[in-house]
Amino acid sequence: MPSSPGYVKGPTVIPVTFQVVLNWTLPNGVKASNVLHAIIPADEVPTQDLADGVFIDLSTATDFVSYLNYVSDATTFDNVSIKNLQVEKQVAFQSTGDPVSGASAEHALPEEVAFCVTLRTDKSGPAHRGRIYLGGLAVNAVGPLGLADSDFAATARVMVGSIKTVFTTHGMSLGIGHRGHASYPNVHGDTVDAEEPGTDPVLSIVTVDNKFDSQRRRK
Repeated sequence: MPSSPGYVKGPTVIPVTFQVVLNWTLPNGVKASNVLHAIIPADEVPTQDLADGVFIDLSTATDFVSYLNYVSDATTFDNVSIKNLQVEKQVAFQSTGDPVSGASAEHALPEEVAFCVTLRTDKSGPAHRGRIYLGGLAVNAVGPLGLADSDFAATARVMVGSIKTVFTTHGMSLGIGHRGHASYPNVHGDTVDAEEPGTDPVLSIVTVDNKFDSQRRRK
């Protein structure tokens, strides 16, 4: 059976979409990031004011501040960068505010330990759902048997909800962006229809379980 052609090659261009990246520094100095997508009005362009506003509003949101109680005080939320994906090879706008530190004085967990929060849309398949891996955590995020503390897990989920709220405040909608692909036969011999690039609105934010994950940068 012919293999899937995969996504269309070339620069990532997605209509009515910004890429929004939350940038962190972990206790050992390693940089980490959460790459998100936002649906925006047609022809909208990012600005420095937008990047600064999203960073300020998120870092001061009540649910985000509560989440920081489980983040090592040696971890910093450094900035937000916003890039226009409607046109290829655009420059990202990066917020200029001071970094915000975690609030837990407990020992930091290893850099690869992360907690996963799942983003769901009204479509199925890997291209239409997302995961946010939260790292830089402290020992108080750990509950019995090495699982995530239940209060922490709930706080993490609600915090991701606050990201969605902040996006809405700034005229954006949290979404899952995907590149386009050609049609191809799947392993069952059925034809998978071609799909244009696009971004699907996030409809629900869930934690599937209380297990920690391992998230490393792929090279």
